[in-house]
Amino acid sequence: MKTCIVISDSHGLLPIDEDFWNVLDESDYIIHLGDGIREIQTLKEKYKDKFIYVYGNCDSFSQEPYKIIDIEGVKVLITHGYKFSVKDDLFDLAFECEYQNVHYGLYGHTHRPQIDEINKNLVLINPGSITYTRTYCYLVIANNNLTYKIVQK
Repeated sequence: MKTCIVISDSHGLLPIDEDFWNVLDESDYIIHLGDGIREIQTLKEKYKDKFIYVYGNCDSFSQEPYKIIDIEGVKVLITHGYKFSVKDDLFDLAFECEYQNVHYGLYGHTHRPQIDEINKNLVLINPGSITYTRTYCYLVIANNNLTYKIVQK
């Protein structure tokens, strides 16, 4: 079993409360979905062995639009989302997930926490903004399955 904290859109701020940092310390993986270049650098230095990230449109880096990661046999597509136009709809992101044969897609960009079960084989999850909505996503991966919950700080 592995645990994972997914954050996005920190835009220059991470929570300073000890509880949040304890959750990060205790998790097996931390994923940042972009728009927080300074925080990405901080987390990369502090949690180098368990930190995974993609850059967002405000990070001024032109990187690949997504990464596919494998945690305990579960493939997950992670993206900021702006290159998939997630503020308009989730069609392009869902299409790419299905094309890549992944069952979970994690994205940010909209600042709104959201979970969409597209069909029995695809779930798209937006943790919201750790800064604006003060939300993140808690994932548990076990037995080739992923469970998820949006957490309000």
